[in-house]
Amino acid sequence: MITLVIPCRNEYGTISDIMNFAVKLPGVKQILVIDGNSSDGTLHKAQEICKELKQGTDIKIDVLEQQNRGKWDAVLLGIKSAENKYISIWDADLTVSFSEQALIHERFISSLRHRGVPCLAMGERMTQREPGSMRFFNLLGNLVFAKIWSLMCKTEIKDMLCGSKVFESSVLNRVPSKILQNDPYGDFSIVLASVLSDYSIETQTLTYRARTYGQTNILRWSGAYALLKVSLLSLPYLRSKNVDRMV
Repeated sequence: MITLVIPCRNEYGTISDIMNFAVKLPGVKQILVIDGNSSDGTLHKAQEICKELKQGTDIKIDVLEQQNRGKWDAVLLGIKSAENKYISIWDADLTVSFSEQALIHERFISSLRHRGVPCLAMGERMTQREPGSMRFFNLLGNLVFAKIWSLMCKTEIKDMLCGSKVFESSVLNRVPSKILQNDPYGDFSIVLASVLSDYSIETQTLTYRARTYGQTNILRWSGAYALLKVSLLSLPYLRSKNVDRMV
């Protein structure tokens, strides 16, 4: 029922572990590893692990090569290639552990089982973090954008930028192309789509872990500028939605 998308770029040290964990996640029927032009052998390693895993599971597993750049472009490639309507994103750096990613899946599945509707299930990293897991200005930016979007959406969101999310892919049809094209990571587009679709936002508090391999691919300042632009572009749509709620 869920297609798991694993975007990765230069994650040779963790790609084997995350792929082996991925087949054990609740609800996952397809795994798509999207390699973004890695230079450290991640692609070759992922292809090797893919062949090994296919021999012992009925889950469909494929490794795709990203032609363009950027995490959101990689995720969109995964969504286009997905065979299931529900999408999970799990970053290959393993800063979100398997057990906590599994809890995010469980929240999403519980919403389907008990309420009959999907939600946006996402991680929240602001409460518990290992030393060195997030640089100061990244932390500050996360807190600022969480506050901005909480006010815009009229609901509390503690962490807008946690990569771990499970959602229904069709909600993205509600998001204008100009927002999708300007969003560098996709997190804001997914939240916007869920709010416009009247889906609840279920958050799972997790311990954000420090990297054990490589360096972050996040561009701090240019990324922050792009996120501010996406926020401003999203504001009119959320205003209209809030007016509709009051009416």
